[in-house]
Amino acid sequence: MKEFLEEDEKKLLLDIFHIYAPTNGEASLSIFLAKFLESQKIDFTMDAYNNIYSIKYPGEPILSAHQDCVGDFNCGKLANFVDIYDFDDIQILKGNGNIGADDKIGIFLILLYLTKVNKNINFVFSTGEERSVPTGIKTIVSDIKELEAFKKAPYCIVLDRKNSGDIICKENDYGSKTFDDALSEIGKKYDYASVKGGHSDTATFSEYMNAANLSVGYYNPHTKTEFVIIQDMINTFNYLCDIIENLPRDIPYEEKKKTTYNYPSYNGYKGYGYNTYDDDYDVYGCYGNNNKKEKKKFENKKTFYDSDFTEIYD
Repeated sequence: MKEFLEEDEKKLLLDIFHIYAPTNGEASLSIFLAKFLESQKIDFTMDAYNNIYSIKYPGEPILSAHQDCVGDFNCGKLANFVDIYDFDDIQILKGNGNIGADDKIGIFLILLYLTKVNKNINFVFSTGEERSVPTGIKTIVSDIKELEAFKKAPYCIVLDRKNSGDIICKENDYGSKTFDDALSEIGKKYDYASVKGGHSDTATFSEYMNAANLSVGYYNPHTKTEFVIIQDMINTFNYLCDIIENLPRDIPYEEKKKTTYNYPSYNGYKGYGYNTYDDDYDVYGCYGNNNKKEKKKFENKKTFYDSDFTEIYD
């Protein structure tokens, strides 16, 4: 059971956060990920759209996260301000403005699993998720759906849900009730429970196998008060390890009718726009939406604002 981050793990986490990767601007992060995977001798494919994936282990699950974040290119000027701070009895990862924790935390957790637990697992790092561009997860799945490892994957875990403790599965028609119940049973000791959530890459995987999207410990996504509670992120990692080790791999998949989603337009990609479904926010940008939606209270936790960190910024 992991309780804290080692120094090399902190460095990797911050290295990822110090690279800004808005939709259609993921190249720098993609190159970093490719070099890191090569350094760890982990095989992968990188396509023309900077999607990175490895689907080569039949019978093993698929782990998925997306590389891009909400924002414009000017936000990248603030990326190096992201750091880890002690705050009361917890640790907070925070920066100045929207830090792209959605979904850099998912990326980090998969890399942590690959390097610290088991390299022999299937994974996907998609691009364009925040705007649902056609060259992201849809292109990946089109390229890999005939692979034996994809066909024999028992399930997919997507690491792209805000807050802590949410399992997005049956309520979204991402997986069967049996699959949802099994995830919830393991999740009890990590304070996870099944709830209804928004659209994400999970929807695409669910057209082929049982899938679920898990909370990973980032809060206030897409806003200037976005932050990560490190302890919640580690709790997700422990839950993920427990799932992979103990979740039955023979839970039947209940085939469903494939769903077509209609999105607003986006820079020449007719029918695609910002993905407003995943995180339930409706105002985006470099500094996000500073309104009452941000002032949520989490059970046994404090909500953090830039004013809490004035001594850091001044």
